[in-house]
Amino acid sequence: MKIEIFVFNPIQENTYVVIDETTNKCGIIDAGCRSRMEKVKLKKFIEQNGLTPVALLNTHLHFDHIYGNKFILETFGLKTYASPKDQFFIDTFIDQLNIFQMPADEQAPEIGTKIKEGDVIEIGNIKLQVIETPGHSAGSVCFYAKEQNVCFTGDTIFKQSVGRTDFPTGSQREIMESITGKLLRLPDDTILYPGHGESTDVAWEKLNNPYLEY
Repeated sequence: MKIEIFVFNPIQENTYVVIDETTNKCGIIDAGCRSRMEKVKLKKFIEQNGLTPVALLNTHLHFDHIYGNKFILETFGLKTYASPKDQFFIDTFIDQLNIFQMPADEQAPEIGTKIKEGDVIEIGNIKLQVIETPGHSAGSVCFYAKEQNVCFTGDTIFKQSVGRTDFPTGSQREIMESITGKLLRLPDDTILYPGHGESTDVAWEKLNNPYLEY
C-alpha cells in the first residue's frame, strides 16, 4: 500500500489516495478538493502515475470532506461509499456552505453505495473494513486495512485530540465510545490517518491524548 496525502480547501482537510502498487488501482478517501487548482492537482497525480480509481470513500459527509465528490463522479465515474446515517449533510450541503460563508451553486451528489459496520471495500488487493464510529456525526465511519496496519479515521480522532461533537447529529458520549470501544482496541502499532492534521498511532494516543482516559 502506498498513501498519497493532499491537504485541500480552506478547512485544511486531508484527502487520501490509497494505492495498491501491485495492480495500480487506487481509492480516494474524502475528496475535499474545492478549487479548480486542487481538482487539477488530484487528477494530474492520478493520471501521471497511471492509476485506475476504483472507489470513492467518505468517512463522513461534512461539506469539507465532500467538496470534490461531484468532480470525482464526473471525472472518473465513481459514486461514493458512505453511511446513509449522514444523508442529512447531503440534503443540507448548500445550507452548510452558506453558514460558513462559502457559497456553492452545485448540490453534492447522492450516496452511491450505502455502507455499514463490517462491510469490506476492495481496492485491488487492499481490503478496507468499515468500522462505524458515530459521534462527530451519526454516520461517521473509519476504514481499517488490517493487513497493512492502517486506519483512516476521518474526524473521529486526531493526534492528541478528538473530533468536534457540536454539529448536527454529533454526540460526545458516542464519540468517546467509538474511540475507546473500537479504535483504541486496534493493535497498538496501527497507524491512524485523520481527516485533518498529521498521522498518529494507537499507542501514542493511549499515552498522550488529553481527551482520553484509557
